[in-house]
Amino acid sequence: MLPRAQEIYWRDGHQIQLLSEGEIYIPAMLTAITNAEDFILVELYLAQDGRLWRQFRRALIQAALRGVRVYILLDHFGSQGVSRQERAYLSQAGIRLRFFNPLHWRKLSHNLVRNHRKLLLIDGDLAFVGGFGWSDEFLPYAWHPNPKDGDKVAWKEVAVQVQGPSVHQWLNLFVHTWQQGQAESATSAAIPEDFSLAFFTRAADQQQPLGLLHLGRVVCGQGLLLQGVKRSLLYRILRARECIWIATPYFAPSWRLRRYLRLAARRGVDVRLLLAGPRHDHPAVRYAGQRFYLRLLLAGVRIFEYQPRFTHAKVCLCDTWVSIGSCNFDSWSLHWNLEANQEVLSAEFAQELSQWFARAWPETQEIQLETWLKRSWYRKARQWWWGRVDTWLTRLTKASR
Repeated sequence: MLPRAQEIYWRDGHQIQLLSEGEIYIPAMLTAITNAEDFILVELYLAQDGRLWRQFRRALIQAALRGVRVYILLDHFGSQGVSRQERAYLSQAGIRLRFFNPLHWRKLSHNLVRNHRKLLLIDGDLAFVGGFGWSDEFLPYAWHPNPKDGDKVAWKEVAVQVQGPSVHQWLNLFVHTWQQGQAESATSAAIPEDFSLAFFTRAADQQQPLGLLHLGRVVCGQGLLLQGVKRSLLYRILRARECIWIATPYFAPSWRLRRYLRLAARRGVDVRLLLAGPRHDHPAVRYAGQRFYLRLLLAGVRIFEYQPRFTHAKVCLCDTWVSIGSCNFDSWSLHWNLEANQEVLSAEFAQELSQWFARAWPETQEIQLETWLKRSWYRKARQWWWGRVDTWLTRLTKASR
């Protein structure tokens, strides 16, 4: 059974490093894989053949060939772009590969339950968490072979590098989810004897991070069964006194979240939303979310749409509390997906994250109430239509559970 949010206590002794773009977190992850000595755990939703996937695949195979044990858990739907040949390369190197919830026509609505978490864990003492995937959408602009197309693939993303007690909590989640996965071949079917939480716990307990230490914890969600991520966010919004800044690519918040944001703005809290602009991988989702803009703007919530490229970052800042991870805070994530976020309670780290937001604001277009009221009938119709579709799909999927 996965731990509920209230059972995951805050613990001191964390070293948390913000990795603000792909140019920073991708080299850091590759370096960590190269330096791994014992084991590597990977949990991803989005993976696809391409330049970035091949970089990580080569690094993982090299690690496996020098004796590092490598375990990869991919969501079966999100990894449809990984070819059988690429999977064979991993298996031939002794890498254990599993898939979460393989698609099947007999499963019907159960196919909608996806593992949306993103995690790279090294040797029980270092974890990378965020919204990243191993597909060329996350390939930095400067690394793309055709810079003219760079704006289409260089998604804006953020990750954190974690050391401390939370690494054990990430291990706990991985072990539990790995046991739910399905191996593709007999060589990957069995969990080795040393693949146990007790073994990983000993490795994590030996870790002694240096530098500035923070309070931290992991919160998880598993559809309607466990909504720790959602409950934690609502709790912090209710108690925020200075600022609530949220970055999310897919803005389809619940009624309660919208209400809490409006109430916070009315009591004088600086409430800002950093949302995806016209460069969006699912434009219909953007239009559907825009139907909520008016009431939020009337309450004093400030809305910013990022312009240069698609922003895929999932970040929340409430005063000195920070949450970064896989959760989009949309109805789909909160009703179906397996999600997990790293939370940090630190004035210093909150200040560092506020600087990340500060660098983003100049690259956005703020939605002004006066301008929004004068938008064309075509934009209103488009928002109404996709809003209706979103409402219908939400009701349909809820009824099918």
